[in-house]
Amino acid sequence: STRNSLRCIKMPTVVITFSNAFLKAIQEDDADEVTSVIKAGQDVNAFHADDGLTALHMACGAGATKVITALLALKADPNLESPEILETCLHHAAKTYREDTEGKMEYEDMIPELVKAGAMAFPDRGGKLPDCGDDACALVEKSMQDAERTGRPHVAERQKERRERGRDAFQKAMSDHISNASACAIAVCDTAATEGYQYGSR
Repeated sequence: STRNSLRCIKMPTVVITFSNAFLKAIQEDDADEVTSVIKAGQDVNAFHADDGLTALHMACGAGATKVITALLALKADPNLESPEILETCLHHAAKTYREDTEGKMEYEDMIPELVKAGAMAFPDRGGKLPDCGDDACALVEKSMQDAERTGRPHVAERQKERRERGRDAFQKAMSDHISNASACAIAVCDTAATEGYQYGSR
């Protein structure tokens, strides 16, 4: 499927600061909490201001398979790339699978699920494709081959988009995020001054 092929070109870049509770929910594979936050209004494809990763990037890096399923059901885009290294969630999922020393069976379903949702294999900034390792099981290996096959026709288009777009969209969104945060801080200070509050007062 190519329904998510290069959707990042058309989608606005949203940068926010994920709450500690949301970050914890991802790490602990708490799909209910993650779903609750997204349904409450947080953009499922937002980038975290601290590291430029989406929730799906993080879930793949953490091996949070329940959260991955939940995010995909909420229409998370599996082909968005981090602004610095240009990695997609497949890079993170492949690393998690490759470095797993416990042989977790659920990790074998992680990459096929992403590919079924439209994830394609694109090279990162260094030209590296997602790598599941030499001893990947047949299901994972086939899924990655499918991701490379479906991604290949779009590589030139994505490279062009990268040159034209660069990091500008992310940087602009980051600037907007910082400006909004500063505006909120100023508003709070102004309110405190107007109402006669002082630091340390109740």
